[in-house]
Amino acid sequence: MLLLLLLLPPLALALSPPSSLIVQNKGGGHGALGFHLARNLAALGHEVTILQDAAYDSSAEPFCSYPSLPASVSVVRFDAAAGELPALGEFANVVDNFSKDVGAPVSAKLLALKPERYVYVSSAGVYDPPASHGGDDSGPLLESFDVFAKGQVLFERALLASASVPSFSFRPQYIYGPNSAKHYLDYFFDRLLSGRPIPVPGSGEQLVSLTNAIDVASLLAAPLDRSVSLSKRGVYNCGTSNVVSYNELCALCAAACGKKADIKLFDPAVAGGKGAFPFRENSFYVLPTKAEEELNWKGEASIKSDMAAVWANYVERKGRGGGGDFAKDDVILAALA
Repeated sequence: MLLLLLLLPPLALALSPPSSLIVQNKGGGHGALGFHLARNLAALGHEVTILQDAAYDSSAEPFCSYPSLPASVSVVRFDAAAGELPALGEFANVVDNFSKDVGAPVSAKLLALKPERYVYVSSAGVYDPPASHGGDDSGPLLESFDVFAKGQVLFERALLASASVPSFSFRPQYIYGPNSAKHYLDYFFDRLLSGRPIPVPGSGEQLVSLTNAIDVASLLAAPLDRSVSLSKRGVYNCGTSNVVSYNELCALCAAACGKKADIKLFDPAVAGGKGAFPFRENSFYVLPTKAEEELNWKGEASIKSDMAAVWANYVERKGRGGGGDFAKDDVILAALA
């Protein structure tokens, strides 16, 4: 066997498929990313292993769709609570959609794998913007802004400081799309179909970025292209340039389901908080400018063009009858009255 390998030309050796490990959490807003990334990397010729936290719900998305993954993707369950990784061999790439604490056993073992490239899924929720930031015209959150020094940030910093683990960290925000488990726009559809007002904090002109999970996965895959220099390692916002206002979201959802939006603007300070509203009270959005410039990436989706699919998914899950818990709405509407 050794003689055969020595006789093979360098090109033949180089054509062996890259090996990529995706460490996947049990769900939540990031739950669909491992699924879509595995499909993405498999299409690029990677041999992919999803190391899946065994605490997941196999009947929920995206996990119930695992059987549809390509043959080059294998799924291995592991007991994340025990902090042990199974023996998996070596990987050229590790995509970490799991770790939130640099001191946790699983985190330490992932760092010890020392792949050629390590991609970490952080969160745009780590930003600690200045007090002046957040009004209607505040602009996007930038990679240079201050962050909260805990959890994901500490893990992020440990990765970036390690010369032996070349790392790229991504900060996504408000993920939607196929095989997702969180559905932010249900807030609007529930009220539209129930014939109820839609409470919206502030002016409604605050901006938000909602990013399709398929676009997020394609960005996570970008630094695994060997044409991307390791000198580009660092932190990147993970979002879309197609930002929308809360008022626009109300109108888009209303048009999709054929209803008229009755928007009730309110002051959270007077109403006792934002109620069940799924987004922040202030403008809160990221732009992928740095990723576009340095990683040669461009997102393709927008919530406007995807709205018909989002509405169809809502109908598939919940029907057209509306409904929901509107107790917090009633408190806000009473304060308005």
